[in-house]
Amino acid sequence: DIVVLKVERAARNFHARHDAASRIYMYQISRRKQAFIKRYVWWIKDDLDLKRMSEAAGLLAGRHDFICFRAADPSRPHESTVVEIEAAGIEVEDAPPYYLVADARAVPPSDWLIIEARGSRGSRGAEGTAGVAGTNGRPGCPGGAGGPGGAGGNGSGAGPGGRGGQITIIAPAEEPFLAGLVDAQVPGGEGGDGGSGGKGGAGGKGGAADPANDPRCVAGSAGASGPAGAKGQDGRDGLPGGRPQIVTVPMRDVWGQRVPPALAELIDYRPPGRGRRQ
Repeated sequence: DIVVLKVERAARNFHARHDAASRIYMYQISRRKQAFIKRYVWWIKDDLDLKRMSEAAGLLAGRHDFICFRAADPSRPHESTVVEIEAAGIEVEDAPPYYLVADARAVPPSDWLIIEARGSRGSRGAEGTAGVAGTNGRPGCPGGAGGPGGAGGNGSGAGPGGRGGQITIIAPAEEPFLAGLVDAQVPGGEGGDGGSGGKGGAGGKGGAADPANDPRCVAGSAGASGPAGAKGQDGRDGLPGGRPQIVTVPMRDVWGQRVPPALAELIDYRPPGRGRRQ
């Protein structure tokens, strides 16, 4: 059966295939032989792994080049083979709930609501140990020089940032593109700061003049302070989380028969001068 939903006037050179702004493809698989629709379904008698099929369908969403899947058309040599797939998924006819899995980033967000699941920040590196103080010079004539301070220890490296989280958006199957109102972001956490280097040890005091009343005897010079330790290496940023997913289910499976009025109003919203999207 064919149902005509809408008719519009088009230009005389309009081409139903080449001028289409978007398309919807549906491929049907049947687990049992069908007498009347066998020309339109792919019969597979083996068990199907719906989980893996759903994961594979999610990989199709996004921008891809399908040059290997097209036949050469000499009349259109410059036609692009790059296609933006907004959503791809699996619909199981006999197994509720109906669901659709897609990459949430394939649906253009309207930035009404931004949800972020950022990874945790990496731990800070430990501070280096302080250098030991130099030894004091011995009393004498002249006094002995103080020893140099020890070098401070290097700070330790910081921990890496945590991996971004996972976001799943649940949208009504009747209007799956409402998921586009959510901008899901899953960045990795920032790496931690490296530990600061330890302070260098103070130089030892110079030895006192002995005897102190002898003008020919002078005190020893103080030792030099030790160098500070080097700062530890900053941690690397964490990896982004998995692709945000969209799962759509019928509203009755989420709300039952009582849909909240505010949600129903949003679903039934029509921009001024335009009909409901089919």
